[in-house]
Amino acid sequence: NAALTPDQAWLPQSPWWGSYSVESQVGKDGSTHSLYTQALSIRKSESGLGDGPMSWIDAGKDGIAFSHFIDPWLAEKYPLNHVTGCKKYDHTSKSDESILYDQKTFTARGCNIKPSNMIGEGRKFDEEIFKEKASKLIYIIVSNTNFPEIKVKFVRGTELLLKYPGGKIPSKHFEEFFN
Repeated sequence: NAALTPDQAWLPQSPWWGSYSVESQVGKDGSTHSLYTQALSIRKSESGLGDGPMSWIDAGKDGIAFSHFIDPWLAEKYPLNHVTGCKKYDHTSKSDESILYDQKTFTARGCNIKPSNMIGEGRKFDEEIFKEKASKLIYIIVSNTNFPEIKVKFVRGTELLLKYPGGKIPSKHFEEFFN
């Protein structure tokens, strides 16, 4: 298409699209470019990633696949230690390992802050255990509902218990919760 000059777009672009350009994201913490660059770095540093066969997984609508990707990223972006494996929490504070954090993903269906072993078909919700666990944690609520924009909010479990005693933040509370 020789008629276009370098400063002209091939197709018309909405003004808001500029915030997603590479030029606007390079060097910005928390940008999609930064997240992707970190993911590529992890892929290079981990011998089991990048080579060999690949198969797609069904990520479902619950955010589990996203959580496994975002947990190491949170530890790089914030002063946190990522705790691998299925523990009762996902992170500890770098300055005080007795401060415990649990990451939960806010999806289009809302955010379930119950312990993972109480979520899903055939699993039982135990309100007393939930309250005990939540009162000891700081939750990291991460939203990918407007991906590539990612929102992160740190909230004490005691605050969430007061507002959402049933362990679920409804999707209709998204704007109120993150603002």
